[in-house]
Amino acid sequence: MMMINRLNIHILVLFGFLYSGIAIPDSDSKDWTVLNDGKTWVGHKDYKGFPWCRSISDLPFSIDEIVPIVDNFDNYSNIFLRINDSRKIEENIVYLKIDMPLFYSDRDYIVQYKSFEENDIVTYQWGSIQHPDIPVFNDFVRLPNAAGEWRLTPINDSLTTVSYSWNGQLLGSFPSFGLTQAWSTQGLEIMSWLKEALEKSDD
Repeated sequence: MMMINRLNIHILVLFGFLYSGIAIPDSDSKDWTVLNDGKTWVGHKDYKGFPWCRSISDLPFSIDEIVPIVDNFDNYSNIFLRINDSRKIEENIVYLKIDMPLFYSDRDYIVQYKSFEENDIVTYQWGSIQHPDIPVFNDFVRLPNAAGEWRLTPINDSLTTVSYSWNGQLLGSFPSFGLTQAWSTQGLEIMSWLKEALEKSDD
């Protein structure tokens, strides 16, 4: 269906991942606690010591339309509104700042990512690393265990199942009772913003 070179997919040497040592849940739907079961499904579960979240939606766009947006990590701050800074430090390494609601400290993290294609499914995975060019800032909560995955599964030439998974650990003073609401909101927002970016690219 697709030529991997045309999609500009970068394959890193280490396939096993993750740089932070955090394993990503596989693609099955078992043992997830459902937070939203509408057009965008959102769920969470504990997986190997971390709170993992997943958002899934069928978007009416081809995988070839979605890949250039998902692949452009250093443009995320122009697409996903809670990301107020995203910049590529070097090849496959990105620094991101996340805007938190109300009076909570903003979060930031540095991740190294890889991407690969198998059976027409395009996957991006990332995990936290340290980098000498990015110090720990006093007014941000650094997320040392940030990790996640985009999984793009083509249904046909104009429909793609998009799955977004992330480690929901927020650290800092964020109250545990607010986590499920924060996870649900993030899962819904990420798909809404991606869809809006795709619609704009069609204009």
